Amino acid sequence: MQIGDLIAVQFVNDMNGVFSLISCDAGTVVRKLSTDDAICNPTRTSIHIGNGRHVEDPVGIYINHACKPSCKIDGSSVVAINKLDKGDEITFNYSESELTISTPFTCLCCGDTIGGSQ
Repeated sequence: MQIGDLIAVQFVNDMNGVFSLISCDAGTVVRKLSTDDAICNPTRTSIHIGNGRHVEDPVGIYINHACKPSCKIDGSSVVAINKLDKGDEITFNYSESELTISTPFTCLCCGDTIGGSQ
């Protein structure tokens, strides 16, 4: 599924992920998350956007965790931390943006339990 001109959801290594379709500089907003149906409590696929608000964005639900992410969540935007090359996976560190994770999991990067920053 292609989203605009910047990113696409792709099935790679037995799981869905979001990948860059072009190269872009650090600071580029690669996705504006949908805030139309914000919810109060986290779900397995929601993203915390501040003030007790979480969103189930149709693309954001496929953005995977990474301890060394390519992007960060800034309000309702997914922003590149460093320069992205075409084909780079769009990831963010769940422990940096999520206060509580409804379904903690073992990180494939480091082996730690990811459960949120609280």
